[in-house]
Amino acid sequence: MKKLLFIALGAATLAGITSCSNEDEMLQLPSGEGQTFVINMPGELRGRSFGDGATASQLTYAVYETGSQVPIKEGTATFSDLTATVNLNLVNGRSYDIVFWAAAPSAPYTFDAATQSITIDYTDVKVGNDENRDAFFKTEAAVAVDGPMQRTITLTRPFAQINFGTSDLDEVASLGFTDLKTSLSVKAYKTLNLVDGNVGDETDVVFDMTELPDAAAETFPVQGYDYLSMNYLLMPADKETNDVSLKVSSFANGTERELKTVALSAVPMQRNYRTNIYGALLTSDMNWTVTINPDWTDPDINRPGDVPAGKVVADGKTFDSIEAALDGASGEVKLTLGEGDFALPAVVPAGVTSLDIEGMGGSKVVFPASGNVEAADVAVAMSNVTFSKSTGANNGFKGAASETFTNVKFVDGAFYPMSTDVTIDGCEFTVNPSVTSTDDLSKYALRFQYRGAIGEPTLVKAVVRNTVFNTHMGTAVTAYNSASDITFDNCLFMNKYEGDALKDAQSAIVYASATPDGEFPHTLTMINCGQSGFLGHYLSDSKLWACKTGQMTKVTIDGVEQTQPIVRDGNNYRLYTASALGLVATAVNDGFWKDGKLTVETWRGATLSLESDIDMAGVEFTPIGMMMWNPSKAFCGTFDGKNHTISNLTASDNTPNYASAGLFGALIGKCLNLTLKDVEINSTHYAGGIAGYVDNETGSLIDNCKVIGGTITTATEQIDGGWDNGDKAGGILGYGCIAKDKVTNCHVEDVTIKGYRHCGSIVGYANTIANVTGNTALNVTLVWDNTHDYKNFGTTIGKNIFGEIVGNGTADSSNTATGVTLPTE
Repeated sequence: MKKLLFIALGAATLAGITSCSNEDEMLQLPSGEGQTFVINMPGELRGRSFGDGATASQLTYAVYETGSQVPIKEGTATFSDLTATVNLNLVNGRSYDIVFWAAAPSAPYTFDAATQSITIDYTDVKVGNDENRDAFFKTEAAVAVDGPMQRTITLTRPFAQINFGTSDLDEVASLGFTDLKTSLSVKAYKTLNLVDGNVGDETDVVFDMTELPDAAAETFPVQGYDYLSMNYLLMPADKETNDVSLKVSSFANGTERELKTVALSAVPMQRNYRTNIYGALLTSDMNWTVTINPDWTDPDINRPGDVPAGKVVADGKTFDSIEAALDGASGEVKLTLGEGDFALPAVVPAGVTSLDIEGMGGSKVVFPASGNVEAADVAVAMSNVTFSKSTGANNGFKGAASETFTNVKFVDGAFYPMSTDVTIDGCEFTVNPSVTSTDDLSKYALRFQYRGAIGEPTLVKAVVRNTVFNTHMGTAVTAYNSASDITFDNCLFMNKYEGDALKDAQSAIVYASATPDGEFPHTLTMINCGQSGFLGHYLSDSKLWACKTGQMTKVTIDGVEQTQPIVRDGNNYRLYTASALGLVATAVNDGFWKDGKLTVETWRGATLSLESDIDMAGVEFTPIGMMMWNPSKAFCGTFDGKNHTISNLTASDNTPNYASAGLFGALIGKCLNLTLKDVEINSTHYAGGIAGYVDNETGSLIDNCKVIGGTITTATEQIDGGWDNGDKAGGILGYGCIAKDKVTNCHVEDVTIKGYRHCGSIVGYANTIANVTGNTALNVTLVWDNTHDYKNFGTTIGKNIFGEIVGNGTADSSNTATGVTLPTE
């Protein structure tokens, strides 16, 4: 007897705090024996988006003997027009429990038939406003099979839907708060028993910042309000209250500004109900009662609210200049500037302990012609002014006890803080807005550098907040020849120069002469900072920061401690990360902007040392040196692996007729003491684990290197209408050993090498075979790819194109091969 089970998705609407239900929609059954279950979708849900049930396109079910938790049947079905059909063979005279679960295939839910439960992932998937989280369930208990039957079932949600709506989006947009995103913080449950409907494992959930629902597609349940947030939360069948918090932020111009946090306590929530929270949530009506008190408050404050243009007010008196106002002053001095330009004196009088300069509008402060201001032990503060430094000069307050700048516009040359305590808040730096040549050019907006100029303070602590840097040539901030601890909080760095001739915009912040355990330790912290127009420094994979020479003590960006990829000490470079290898390759293959020129770095005369094991799994990598026919784009230095291992290296090159792949595509230098493990090397010409190509008789050397595990392949290609290449592949080197060039004391193990001709366990083609010495090969398999037998070899036997050590001949007895498999055809 054949039993048929028909299943159609059903869902109950969520409306306010009441649920809607429809009359059951009955499906006409075919005649004959069978058990049919009709699960219907309430009609009024059709045509909606949030809560229309359409995303729950996959049905999962499990069948149990009544009372058992051991599934006897499991399966899935896909809905078409909200209907799915499942065929089951069930036994007459038996009783069954049937569990139904409907959800989106990508939904973060785990169905476990053995425990008859659902588990929700709130850790990795935390995106809000996600309709893919909608889901439905129902368990039909004790279904007795005794012949044909007809039964209607309605699936319902185990979730509460919580909606936030507001009526004041236009108002906040007019105030500059655009590109809004929201984040919901709430408690919810993680597990659902599909049989008894109980929930468990309550947890705190914070949904990531998510863009608002599409206003054109989603209609808030209450007319007149726009969606801020919609989320599904697993809840019990009975009503319970919950504390919720919705954070709303504006991301206009790429910088987050928190707009409002709507925090509510004891919000009612219940399974399959919709909770709507709405109102003018983002703004507040301000009703003021204004009264007049005609009496003056004593004592009078002798600071005029409107300082005459060109004048300086101090202690209730008016002066023509800052210098005149400071003449004879002592202790704490407050100066208020009117509109106009005001020159700083060359020296702050010795009796002054603090100098506070505030502009009243249109005030500009200019450094003296002598450059720095002598301000020994003075606490300098400046606010609401434009501050001009001499173009081409580095100006600062020499010997100041502290420097605080609030709402200051820094223009022209580089500013040079000279105290050990610096605070910059709400400021803007604009340097070189009209650059046309490199003459008399200030490269930096902000410069921390003390050596020789003002002595040697032990540590400079600086905090820069809410500040914008506009540069028109390159680096915004530099620090060197000092010890510093600098924090940048909510800052934006922008390089606005668009030409090539002067471009030196590698990173926004650049350090030099860093010594973590020596004279000049540097600590950098960046919080919520952004950049535009910077290219990335060739020693760092960050456009925000780089260290040109030396090593940083500590760098933390948004709470994550950074590893400096490359550390430079003169002509010695230490490599620490996978990105360091990519930076070395980019410098050779493409070059980088340096001092206004696009510079290709061959690393000639330099030693690069690997300081740690590196795993390249999942890392895109281009061989170092891609143009084997162009010596100017080959690696020409010394690479010392220091007996470290690079794992899972994938490198390929398919340059027509000139392809060369390996860790190095083109090597005119040395590679020493390195192990590669589990490589995948692909080329259409030269291929080797360490290097694809060595040329130019430069004394290049590959010594004490190992390649263990992986594949190395060179494939034939079409050149001028005919097949060619697919040659010169070796475990260590594809092609080389010309006169002075050598491969010595290397080892290849458990590697498969595939090509058409000239393939060897150590070297594919050695121009001088005698220069291949002291190498070992173990368990290497050489495979002949004769798909395009363009030289008509017919066989490899006697052709001198495959070899246990060298692919074009027999190496001397200093080399050994064990378990090497050669082609037999």
